Amino acid sequence: MKFVLVCAIFWGMLLTQPVLAQSSPLRGMELYENHCTACHTSQAHIREKHKAKSLAQIESWIRHWVKELKLPWTDEEVKEVLTYLNLRYYKY
Repeated sequence: MKFVLVCAIFWGMLLTQPVLAQSSPLRGMELYENHCTACHTSQAHIREKHKAKSLAQIESWIRHWVKELKLPWTDEEVKEVLTYLNLRYYKY
């Protein structure tokens, strides 16, 4: 019985750790979809006149809006969103 209880606790802990289950681009996609798509669509990333010219510029825009929206994102989360956006739209 004790073994079953220990296994149940272990599996419960493992399944509640989303970072272990998601890779960086997937987590970035989740963050982006939950916090960014309310204000703009994918069109924001493909307009030639306003398209970001480098990874640094993309990251700058992400950090700008994280601060503006007062999102409690970590540096790691910013990098995950950057990775997602680069893979999805920019390909730098």
